[in-house]
Amino acid sequence: MMLERQWNPANEEQAELRFSRPLTFGDYPEYLQKHLFNEDKTAKITSVRVPYLIADGTIDSMLTDIVERKRIAFRKTMNDKDANITWDENDMIRELTDLIIKKRFKKDA
Repeated sequence: MMLERQWNPANEEQAELRFSRPLTFGDYPEYLQKHLFNEDKTAKITSVRVPYLIADGTIDSMLTDIVERKRIAFRKTMNDKDANITWDENDMIRELTDLIIKKRFKKDA
């Protein structure tokens, strides 16, 4: 489980990928080897879910929306060589600050 959101989605993805790094046949105890590996000692395909623990109404829940928009923009840029999508960390901080103020004072900032 991930407990803390990052400003940079690439940092999150790097950490997520570490969850599913495969170990080798010899890294597992004998009783697990038969369940996790084929007869030729190649790993069976498994999937790993990496949940983020985010409490509703917290700064992390607000930050999640911003980070996910940033992740989508990054993927669009990487898939379209002609795209020129940029973002400014200061704008993201300002947006998060505005959300916090709106939530705290329940009015438009």
